[in-house]
Amino acid sequence: MTERVAGRINEIASEFTTSPVASEFISRAKEGQLARDENPYTHFCVYFAGFDPEGRKVFIGHHKKSGLWLFNGGHMDKGETPEESLDREMGEE
Repeated sequence: MTERVAGRINEIASEFTTSPVASEFISRAKEGQLARDENPYTHFCVYFAGFDPEGRKVFIGHHKKSGLWLFNGGHMDKGETPEESLDREMGEE
């Protein structure tokens, strides 16, 4: 994991509470190999909820492989911070 990505993960981690779930997330994030091409089994993804305030609707999509209805998003690419992945995914969707 690049120093820039590691630094951002540490910043994000400092905002979490000390809950067991948050601790597990922080530990996994600090291990690195967050992208699908680095670790196809336990990689990180980003999601966002598109919202239409006038129609009061949230947009979701059907995930072809899982068969689930999910918020839009996708996998983090190698070297991306979570915010960079989110910006890229929103542009793609």
